[in-house]
Amino acid sequence: MANAAYVQAIETEIRKSKSRLRKHRDLEWNEYQTRYYLIDPILRALGWDINDPGKVLIEDSQTNNQRPDYKLLDSNSEDPIVVVEAKRISHGDIEYIFGPQDPEEDPNAAWIEWGDDEVEQLRGYTEEMVSGYGVLTDGNAWAVWDLSRGKPGDCNPAPYVWAFCDNAKCVSESLKILHRRNVGNMG
Repeated sequence: MANAAYVQAIETEIRKSKSRLRKHRDLEWNEYQTRYYLIDPILRALGWDINDPGKVLIEDSQTNNQRPDYKLLDSNSEDPIVVVEAKRISHGDIEYIFGPQDPEEDPNAAWIEWGDDEVEQLRGYTEEMVSGYGVLTDGNAWAVWDLSRGKPGDCNPAPYVWAFCDNAKCVSESLKILHRRNVGNMG
């Protein structure tokens, strides 16, 4: 698949997820629904077969009994190259996303509620990884850390990429770094 085609597939799925979120904005979203309806389809568009445990492990225990939501595996080993921690999307976030916006306000800053606990949780999952990516997402906002540049929660805790589904084209360009063809042979 040509670069433009696979980026277009990501963009299409992001638009579908956003439409699904808008249509069902009154649903009391839990983490499972967020994963199933928002995150799983985007991971599939990124080339990850979430139904194949040889490629994606879901809630797989690590040696310290932590269970990241997704471990995306290197094609040459069973080591994760991407660890994804999912958080439920909250009703307040949905209302902010689709509600009236103050033009003076930063559209991304007001509704992200991830704090030190969520970042530290992801850090624990990625502690032993020296390369690859750590991802924190609610299906609409995606924070991606390039682990070769530092772990989530390090002195410079800023993610390598912030992507918000309000601009599908921008998100697809940002998230293409997580496409299986781009990270599948790391290490």
